[in-house]
Amino acid sequence: MQTDSKDGCREIARYHYYYYYYYYYYYYYYYYYYYYYYYYYYHYYYYYYYYYYYYYYYYYYYYYYSYYYYYYYYYYYYYYYYYYYYYYY
Repeated sequence: MQTDSKDGCREIARYHYYYYYYYYYYYYYYYYYYYYYYYYYYHYYYYYYYYYYYYYYYYYYYYYYSYYYYYYYYYYYYYYYYYYYYYYY
């Protein structure tokens, strides 16, 4: 690469032009690549924890109402138990 003529200066300028062109090209390419990568990565774990807590509260209320259902059934059973006990005896 010559530097003592106008052609050499143009060659150097052309070299730096393409060098910075591809530098910024790959820079923005990887920038947007990692941007969308972390974007979908973030939303993936966001919906993951969303459904995790959804099923967590689902089973929480499931056992919660199951407990009261069992308590109600228990109370109902002994209510009629004592009812028939006092009725027949």
